[in-house]
Amino acid sequence: MFAGKLANRPFFIVNAANDPLYPAIVIEPYVEMMKRGGVPLVFHPQPAGGHDTSWWPSERGAYEQFVHEHPRDPSSERLSWETERTDRANRIHWLVIDKLGAAPS
Repeated sequence: MFAGKLANRPFFIVNAANDPLYPAIVIEPYVEMMKRGGVPLVFHPQPAGGHDTSWWPSERGAYEQFVHEHPRDPSSERLSWETERTDRANRIHWLVIDKLGAAPS
């Protein structure tokens, strides 16, 4: 995973401690990696609950505020793109990278 590709994409992350597929403790290292990569995020681990949305009533207000504070910009002035393959992972937002060249000095 290239965390740098997420730099301009805000995330509101909710995970339950008792989720049998994706428990919060397993997700936390990825959240920390995203933070180190400069990803704007909010992480709300839920001490109870499983692989469901039982947390929604208590998180709805925070989520709606987050969405309001992070409106989508369809024409970002800055894009961040990383990949190990240009034949498949060659897109970021509206930009398609079709060839690579030398970086400008």
